[in-house]
Amino acid sequence: MQRTRTLQWATIPQKHKLLMAIAISAAIGSSGRTLTYSKVAARKGISNDEIMESILLARFVSATSLVNAAGEAMQHLLGAMAD
Repeated sequence: MQRTRTLQWATIPQKHKLLMAIAISAAIGSSGRTLTYSKVAARKGISNDEIMESILLARFVSATSLVNAAGEAMQHLLGAMAD
């Protein structure tokens, strides 16, 4: 699927697509894409607060995933410390 066509679909508003693109870019660690989408969003009238909230949401989701992924190792370490 072409990127331009995906961004042109009308089901999800353009503003929401850009905020999702910012959050996803931040979550996967792509600083260049996060910056680019943030600049585009600002040019399209999306507020700095909305952009920042999408970045913070990505940080929260990423941190939750990290803790979940490390859970088994953390339990093992806690068990070893108790012995």
